[in-house]
Amino acid sequence: ALVRWGGHEALEAMLDLSRDPAPFMRQAFALAMPKVFEKGDDRAVEVAKKLLVDTHEEVRSAAWESLAHLAPSQDVLFAVCEQLAHWLPGVRASAVRALIAACASGDRRLVLALATCLEHSDASVRRDVAAALPSLARRGDQEITDILCQHMGHKDQGVRAMAGQALAAVCGVGHGRAIEGVCRYLDHGEAGVRLSAAEVLRSIVPR
Repeated sequence: ALVRWGGHEALEAMLDLSRDPAPFMRQAFALAMPKVFEKGDDRAVEVAKKLLVDTHEEVRSAAWESLAHLAPSQDVLFAVCEQLAHWLPGVRASAVRALIAACASGDRRLVLALATCLEHSDASVRRDVAAALPSLARRGDQEITDILCQHMGHKDQGVRAMAGQALAAVCGVGHGRAIEGVCRYLDHGEAGVRLSAAEVLRSIVPR
């Protein structure tokens, strides 16, 4: 009804909903924002950014969706990068999933930022990133390849596994830069890193 009502009073009433104690009301507000506020409205963008750190996943997801409609792509990129470093794991996870969705626009900066998310503390997020990268990155992309190779030296075996999976999917068999990048870890001081490198090489070195 507020959306149909319109006018200054409606906008103020909508803004009040962003502070409602009920999560479903905050979610409803976030979803309605693109219908009420014009793209580039500073108030709406700032409120959407505040909802990105809401305690409920549904509210954060709705806020990301609305922010993509309300803010310029550069602002969305800055918001993603900012929330990727947030201290709350749930907020970081929401940012990664928003980033995956935003990458569909083809913005190379977003894809590069996504590749760095393989170090996320949440294993399910790492899996989401590894699964999304092959369809978003250009085949054999050198910068993506370098980022993935760097992750092959990570102390966490789960991160190395996801990086290796994405590397094989993005580069395929016989990609010289990928092979060279992984070979560097065959003489690593940690046995686990050497083993991960050997496993990945089996999938990218021509037989």
